[in-house]
Amino acid sequence: MTRSNNGDATHGGKIHVVLIDELDDGLAVSIGRCLLVDGGFSVHTISGDPNSSLKSSRRTTWSHASLGTPKAVVDAVRTRAADHRIDVILPVQEAMIVLVGRANVELSEMAAIAPHPDPDLCARVDHKGSFHTLAEAAGLAMPLAWPATALTSVSSNLRAHEGPLLVKPCMGWGGGGILRFGNGEELFEAFARGELPGDDEPEWIVEEYLDGSDASSSMLAIDGVVVAVSNKRTLISQTKSFKSAGLMNEYFDDLEINEIAAAFARTFRWSGPAHLDFRITPDGSTYLLEVNPRFWQTTLGALKTGVNYPAIAARLALGQPVTHDQSLSAHSINLPILVENWSYAGTLARHPMRTIRALNIQAVMADPFYELAQLKIQAKIQVKRLLASTIQRLARVSRR
Repeated sequence: MTRSNNGDATHGGKIHVVLIDELDDGLAVSIGRCLLVDGGFSVHTISGDPNSSLKSSRRTTWSHASLGTPKAVVDAVRTRAADHRIDVILPVQEAMIVLVGRANVELSEMAAIAPHPDPDLCARVDHKGSFHTLAEAAGLAMPLAWPATALTSVSSNLRAHEGPLLVKPCMGWGGGGILRFGNGEELFEAFARGELPGDDEPEWIVEEYLDGSDASSSMLAIDGVVVAVSNKRTLISQTKSFKSAGLMNEYFDDLEINEIAAAFARTFRWSGPAHLDFRITPDGSTYLLEVNPRFWQTTLGALKTGVNYPAIAARLALGQPVTHDQSLSAHSINLPILVENWSYAGTLARHPMRTIRALNIQAVMADPFYELAQLKIQAKIQVKRLLASTIQRLARVSRR
């Protein structure tokens, strides 16, 4: 199988995209839907998860392969290319972006590759500790931070810190594993009690907690130049602490956030997608918290602003011109969160008109089978809970 040329991809029907998906976290489903909404793509996903929820789709295809090394990714793509046309290869998560980048030469012989960063840079940006060092050296405003070893070395500044502190896993995602302490002394006491990892487990950092509100910026860049960017903040959040993906989000324009996103792309000559998390303090200062070097869980939400990031990335890979008519103000519901937890329906019901405007019906109808499968699973869970509750009540009545 040889690489399809631009003429084939442009005039020969749909563009055939293969997603490289490490695990079943719903991201490949969202990216696939974005491509289906565009109407100019067919989608196949090579997934490292043998039980991927992608099997519920009737609009895209998928196959399973072990994807632990660059060679494994090349072999999986070559197997697909033996019987099917491939125009564009698009890696989904950070680990897959690194592997695709390291197999760039071999893969580019089979298809065009969506814009992606240097694999070593991607790995360093993905690691919160190393990225903080990179960003600080580049002059990007970030909260104060200390490495894990600060708890076992002389660190009077950390111990004397009077404000709240966060302990973050360097490779965590989605807000998982974050701990909060009232001050430095409280943190050291917890460490002395053995409630934190030791210096033989340095893959976490201590970070100053800043009062304020969260915001994020999603962008796609080529060689340090931002091609598309959209900013959002959470209107209705999940109930769990530090969960980054909001149930309902509002998209807005912010000059300072745009400038920081552009500075990040320019400083590191970034190519590909990136999701930047920010904290805006009460005095209006904006701090960059971290950068996730991949597409994001709310990729579908950006469709409400008129920006289809996966479709833009795929067309850029083929050298095609891209344009988009962007709205700077929009609302979007993170539907997978709602489907997986029905309890949020009551929260949305208190804002009926905003909820209706925020629903992305077009994206759901592009491939509704994922939600239907999740609803079936949730229905079974609710029925089991109801039966268990009924049995308990009957048992209490019989004992009276």
